[in-house]
Amino acid sequence: QFALAGDNIDALVEEVITPILPSTLCPNDIRELLDEQQYRDASIHTEAQALKRLVSPPGHVFVINGSVCDVSVDAFLCPGTLSKKKNSVAGTIFRRWYETLCDTNANLLSVLRGPDDGSSSSGGGRRRRSRSRGNSGGSDSEMRQRRSIYRALPMKHYEEYDRVCTPKYWPWAEFWRKDEFDAATSGLFRVPYLVAGEVSIERSCAKGSNRAVPSEQDHIDALIETVRQFVLVSLEELRREQPRPRANRERYLLALPVVGTGGGNAGDLTGQVVSSMMLALSELVASNTDVDCVIVCADLATFSHAQNVRWRMYEKLLSNKEVNSFDIIEPLSSFRLFTPDMRAHCAELAKLSSRGLLSMFLGAGVPMGAGLPSWRSLLLAIEDQFTPNGRPDERMLGRDVDPLLVADWLDVLCKSRPDREGKRADIKQRIADFLIERSGYPSLLMYLLAALPCKSYVTQNYDMHIERAFTCRNIAEKKEVARRPGAFDIGDVSAAADDSSLSVIPYRPVKGAGRWVLKMHGCTSEPDSIVVTSSDYRDYERGRKKALAGLVQANLLTSHIVFVGFGLGDPNYHRIVSEVRKAMGNS
Repeated sequence: QFALAGDNIDALVEEVITPILPSTLCPNDIRELLDEQQYRDASIHTEAQALKRLVSPPGHVFVINGSVCDVSVDAFLCPGTLSKKKNSVAGTIFRRWYETLCDTNANLLSVLRGPDDGSSSSGGGRRRRSRSRGNSGGSDSEMRQRRSIYRALPMKHYEEYDRVCTPKYWPWAEFWRKDEFDAATSGLFRVPYLVAGEVSIERSCAKGSNRAVPSEQDHIDALIETVRQFVLVSLEELRREQPRPRANRERYLLALPVVGTGGGNAGDLTGQVVSSMMLALSELVASNTDVDCVIVCADLATFSHAQNVRWRMYEKLLSNKEVNSFDIIEPLSSFRLFTPDMRAHCAELAKLSSRGLLSMFLGAGVPMGAGLPSWRSLLLAIEDQFTPNGRPDERMLGRDVDPLLVADWLDVLCKSRPDREGKRADIKQRIADFLIERSGYPSLLMYLLAALPCKSYVTQNYDMHIERAFTCRNIAEKKEVARRPGAFDIGDVSAAADDSSLSVIPYRPVKGAGRWVLKMHGCTSEPDSIVVTSSDYRDYERGRKKALAGLVQANLLTSHIVFVGFGLGDPNYHRIVSEVRKAMGNS
């Protein structure tokens, strides 16, 4: 299209670009953005180049507070000490990831250990589960056995990248073959791709230098080299083996902890490491348009510092002042897509959020970023359990049928006969089982929302991703977090009246909690509470709704409402808007 348009940029903007950009952008706004890009980016010499950059903006570097092992991404960096000779990885994050597979995904662990270690793999998984229940002690022989189990994972090393390695037997074909919402027949539940990265300074400290003791800058440079190699190796493997990003994302999503600040002896350099990582990742996502990165901070202090760095970058990008080398960050140029009006709205939302005046209404779009289905797709997945082979072409109901009618029909079907595997269960239990089995880890969006200083969240979703996102916050300051995705006990969450505690109403209330989430339509932890059929909605209107109406109304009268994850054609959205209007009255 650029070649055909020639010099007629105005026609290209009007006919091609305007329809695919946000409707809030008019042609004059686009022209203004083109001029701004040419002004700010010396590498852009023509309007056509500026227009291409505008239509295909670079990726972004996000920051969240959580656990790098518990985010729904395509790949994550697992820092540790690598031994090519022993074919082993040592580190806290790797050990936790490995033990989680032992407990929850033993079949995958068996595959990762390779074809010659099939018998010992399942035994390792059983041994680990028995230890997790406290049925065995911590003898020296057991510890030696435990270390040998960790070393039994064959790793793939790279000639060009000496600071990273990956599992040699990763089941790409199995993960790619299976449907996003369906468990593999072999029981290999999909997890993010692991890339182990070196954090010690000895492997590459001050190459070509005669210094006996590496400097702080040498240490930071080595860690940033690990970050760079992680991104390049991840993209190389993903592009070859997984052509499409997970969960219908536009770009691959890569997660990284703040490397070296745990067991890498760089704890005193945390601030410098965060700033250096932001710079390095910014350049990497700018040169690779198919990737976003997320820095996962394990404590509040690191998270606050990382957000402060991003804010300073954003301020510089918006200013007309001469910027220094620290502030020339390419991926944050995605902020330039905001028109002045958009920036004003963002600033207003930020002010409301900082004052604790935002109230979040969460729709099905929030957990979809973690691979969970929409309400309609969830019902169709339940129907697939009753078809001969579970294929979409065997369904009796089309996608244009009212979801409530589909739910009523499935309710009768579930009660009348078993599924193709001979299992009998009502529709509520099937929905709960389906979501628990496939819930995986919370999405990036869920972590971003959990990081906002909001006091209240209202959701119609059944899953427990919001609870897990809160449980994983400030993980470095907690002794333990439940590992099983979607099925964990949050009863030990502190009941202190602080910002980290979460009260789940009406299922797990916490007295004096700093925040609360209201689950209007039930939760997978209590399948009987799920609202899905017409009769459920009628009972809800007569009973539970009245009990919760006062809480919702008080929240609406004192907060600014933000709807996240709803479509404008979503019947649940219109139902909520109607309830909001009734609750607000004439105020």
